[in-house]
Amino acid sequence: MNSSTPGRPFGVKLLLHSTVDGAPESPGHFELSTRIIRAESEEEARVIGEEFGRKAEQSYLNADGETVRWHFDQVLAVFEIMDPLEGQGVEVFSEMRSVSEFFQWTDSWHSDTPGRT
Repeated sequence: MNSSTPGRPFGVKLLLHSTVDGAPESPGHFELSTRIIRAESEEEARVIGEEFGRKAEQSYLNADGETVRWHFDQVLAVFEIMDPLEGQGVEVFSEMRSVSEFFQWTDSWHSDTPGRT
């Protein structure tokens, strides 16, 4: 983030998932991506994060000639960052998992995060 970008830095965690056209049995993948967003408030950071998530949606052909589509699902978390950073929308974390791994993965979030069920 440069000094001309207004606001405070927030980390915004995005959830995306993929589907493969013509392969309903294919479980696809999920991706968690954390972006640095500069905003005046947590709510503004969430809105900007949603814009980045929608821009991340894409389609392409895989090695088998099938269309893979990435879909933005939701913003999972927004948290203020107290250390100075550079660049709007800089990705600082991303992780992909298969669907079966995803459910094991998200179960651990619920048990590790107070107030989540």
